[in-house]
Amino acid sequence: MDIKDLEHEIKQLTVAEIAAKTEKSERYIKTYLTRNGVSCLDYDGEAKKAASIQRLAYEEQRATTQRETSKAEKRSGQTAASAMIANEKESDSLFTTVSALYGLVWFGLTMWGFSANGAAFFLFWLLMSFGFFMASMMTWSSLSDSAEKNRLNRMPSSERDLYTARKDAIRAAQNEILARHSAIDRYGLSNANLVCPHCQTKGSVRSKSAEEITSTKVVPIIGNNIKARKKVTQMHCDNCDTTWNV
Repeated sequence: MDIKDLEHEIKQLTVAEIAAKTEKSERYIKTYLTRNGVSCLDYDGEAKKAASIQRLAYEEQRATTQRETSKAEKRSGQTAASAMIANEKESDSLFTTVSALYGLVWFGLTMWGFSANGAAFFLFWLLMSFGFFMASMMTWSSLSDSAEKNRLNRMPSSERDLYTARKDAIRAAQNEILARHSAIDRYGLSNANLVCPHCQTKGSVRSKSAEEITSTKVVPIIGNNIKARKKVTQMHCDNCDTTWNV
């Protein structure tokens, strides 16, 4: 028997009875009742359908909101990235201008100094050149910071926060890369299979080839030592910060 043949008496039947009469599973019956908004004795398909429609509407609204938020974040991100690029260009332009001005002054003083004082001007010229270089760097840094502050003040608060967050993230990534390379240079590469014998942590042990120097005093010749060198493997654990040789 098809379930449509029971439409006139579905409300007086249970799900189990409808399943028995139609030779369908109870899950199929519940799906059919929900899809068509029909209720039976022990299953409210009409309420289930209304809840389903409401849930679908909510999901669609949430998806639309997420898309709009994503677009807004993308636009803000592009604005922040554009601001960073513009700030770098402005800083480079200021650096070029400042360097040109300092270069002209330095060249003029150099020509005058050597023509007037000859070789006696050399030591003072070295100090002057270093001073001009440092002054150029400090002036460029000051002008760059000022340009960035002015640009940030003109930004809306949301774009300013995103700009600052991106800059902090870039700085953190750079520091992490520097720290990683520093650890590799100092202690070597990490081995995922090594276990630290001190803290029992796996995967945090670094190793590299090293040279160990031992000193032995010669008796009875006081004051003379024999130094021996041997190749060892230096181990270091990033977790407990312990270094040892094997």
